[in-house]
Amino acid sequence: MAIERANDIEALFQPLGDHPFVVMRAAVGDAEHELHPGEVAFTRAMSPARMATFTAGRSAARAGLQALGVAPGPVSIDRGGIPGWPSGVIGSITHTESVAYAVVAAADDPSSYAVGIDAEQRRRVGRDVLSLVMTTNEQEVWSRLDPAGADRFATTLFSAKEALYKAQFVFTGAWLGFEHVEASIGTETSGTDTSGLSDTVFEETPSSPLDPAVGRPLRALSQVGADQVVSGVVLFRPTSRERPC
Repeated sequence: MAIERANDIEALFQPLGDHPFVVMRAAVGDAEHELHPGEVAFTRAMSPARMATFTAGRSAARAGLQALGVAPGPVSIDRGGIPGWPSGVIGSITHTESVAYAVVAAADDPSSYAVGIDAEQRRRVGRDVLSLVMTTNEQEVWSRLDPAGADRFATTLFSAKEALYKAQFVFTGAWLGFEHVEASIGTETSGTDTSGLSDTVFEETPSSPLDPAVGRPLRALSQVGADQVVSGVVLFRPTSRERPC
């Protein structure tokens, strides 16, 4: 795999918005990946490992832009470290150690919509970090699951929250803590380790500073596999009546 269309991950975004998303997948470390000259300046202080994931993510992003019919120029680093997209485009990038994903969509008014994507490797969210990524109620749900189900729950929750935080940052310019939203993950109560789709609905906790500009409900869809979980979130401003096209 060099760069390919990730139809399985695109399917996450279609129920979240009435517009065509493109998701591209790129292998980290592939020698064919190259940076646009306008992206090179952002990499001067990067380690080799970070350079590899950054290059794969930007290569996937530019392939996604090309699929949209947008001239594949540089994808910069914007405020807070989020990608800077060409005019008329919304998007998000994520990576694990081995693969990067980029999701993009055309939007007549990009200021009214935001998208977030996050990929996490399975078996990386251990007991020692639960208090950092879960609320008390979420830890209680996790504690009732068998080991396979507990790992699936923890990885899906982490990925879904990360996707939500990326999307909301576009509107708010502020990062949320993991304690600011509480997740209800619809398919995790069985405790199985099979692949499938998880639907996560978020409720804000009393300490949440989430801006009213972020439309509700807050929802993520996740593709759960044996080795990774990939989650997607689409947000809109409540006053917006126009969907990305």
